[in-house]
Parts: sequence; structure tokens; C-alpha cells
Amino acid sequence: MNFSELQEIVEDAGFETQSYSGHGMYGKKCLSFNLESGENELDAFLSIAEAIQSYVESHDDGLELEDITPHFMGAKSDSMGLGTVIYFPNVEWEEIEDQFEEDFVDEDEDEE
Repeated sequence: MNFSELQEIVEDAGFETQSYSGHGMYGKKCLSFNLESGENELDAFLSIAEAIQSYVESHDDGLELEDITPHFMGAKSDSMGLGTVIYFPNVEWEEIEDQFEEDFVDEDEDEE
């Protein structure tokens, strides 16, 4: 699975994704989302589990739960006073701008 597919699953669960560098990550950024005060972490993970199941069911390419769930294992959370950030250290954040820049450079090279 690539980053954009994992990001899509979290967003399909109803969460806005962002990068986050948690404790002991030494500046490495990973996939994360925020919970507002009062939102329940267990409910969030159940929503993600449902989104994973829907994603598997919508793909006829032999994809199975076992192909996706390891990426979300080891999830962590940090309380931020008014809310909580849930982050996945196993899913390295990829900047969208970097992906577009690479595509743009490749297209320019093809034109030469």
C-alpha cells in the first residue's frame, strides 16, 4: 500500500489528515489526525476499521485486511489539552507538493 491509499482510508473514516512528529520520532513526520475534546479514541479507531473494510471490499485486486492493518499498528496519541492527535509512526508522511513537483519535472524532461 502506498501513502495516498492509507491517507484515503483515514479520510474516508471522516478525519482530516496532517503530518505529525511525535515523541521520539526525531523530526520524522507521519500520518495523523486530530480528535476534538470529547471525541472518543475507540470510536475513531472503529471508524478507521470500517473504512479499511470498505476499502478492501471495493477493490477486486486480491487486497486483504492483512495487507493494510500492519500499517496502522502501533498507533499512538498525544493529548493536546483541548484535543488529541492520533498518529501512525509506521506511515511516513509524504508531502503532496513533492509528488506534484516530481510529476512536473518528469513531464518537462519528457518534452525535451
